[in-house]
Amino acid sequence: MKYIVLLFSLAIFTTCSNNKFVDVSDIKIQSELVRFDSLFYNTDNLDKLTSLKQSYPLMFPSETNDSVWLSKVKSLEEQEIYKKATIVFGDFNKEHSEIIDVFKHVKYYYPEFTAPSIFTIISDFDYQYPVLYTQERLFVSLDMYLGADEKEYEMFPKYLVKNMVEERIKVDVADAISKNIIAIDRYDRTLLSQMIYNGKLLYLSQKLLPSSGDSLLIGYTQKELEWCNNNEADIWAYMVKKKLIYSSDDKLLQRFISVAPFTKFYLELDQQSPGRVGVWLGWQIVKSYMENNDVLLNELMANNDAKNIFIKSKYKPNK
Repeated sequence: MKYIVLLFSLAIFTTCSNNKFVDVSDIKIQSELVRFDSLFYNTDNLDKLTSLKQSYPLMFPSETNDSVWLSKVKSLEEQEIYKKATIVFGDFNKEHSEIIDVFKHVKYYYPEFTAPSIFTIISDFDYQYPVLYTQERLFVSLDMYLGADEKEYEMFPKYLVKNMVEERIKVDVADAISKNIIAIDRYDRTLLSQMIYNGKLLYLSQKLLPSSGDSLLIGYTQKELEWCNNNEADIWAYMVKKKLIYSSDDKLLQRFISVAPFTKFYLELDQQSPGRVGVWLGWQIVKSYMENNDVLLNELMANNDAKNIFIKSKYKPNK
């Protein structure tokens, strides 16, 4: 009987220790939400603009004339984009709640974290930085999350547009904060270093967004994710055969790390592959490292020795 109880207790412990969810319900977060998009695009005269500038001086560079700001407010095109954002996001309560949940998870793993104020803005389609984090403030560009079928996005390639959706806001928030946490060796220019760094970003985002699936976290469709899972052994064999892992060739970053429609293996299968396969592979290596080593999350994030992580990961691709 005691033996059965022991086994049962061990099973419970194992299940709990492998559970990706942590209890953040008691963590208190203070974070002001500033609907700056609404404040700005309803500023239709100089008096209102002056008042807004006094309230949020950092949002108005001194070298920019007031006439420029008023011109933006009265622009029919910008007003149209603002109206679309209002329709898509409404009061922004759902997204705000999700962002606060990210903050709670950051606070759980990093108690010294202080939640920033959240500013919603219209950024003139700044696709490179849809979310900006400056420790004190977090800026969310609503015009970059209007939906994959938004006609305003016709100027962008489809591989970018697929992630211009509301669901990505919380992911980009987690990614922006993670980049402020994770160390990288600036002197290590190898492909492996970039793979591990980006793998750590995804691993941390996974901890901050435990309810989100892998495809959302990396920005793949389910089909693209399945392609990586099904071809993991071949991807790894290619990397090893071509001696790419420890190469410092800058072109490898464009081929395997940068956002792109597909990964450039220079093979017939290129068009079938998603972009950033090196990032996905780095994620698998980091997962293997954490499974095979008794390491705390903050210790992993502080470790910028990519080679050390790779060796200790004992990584073996799924066949």
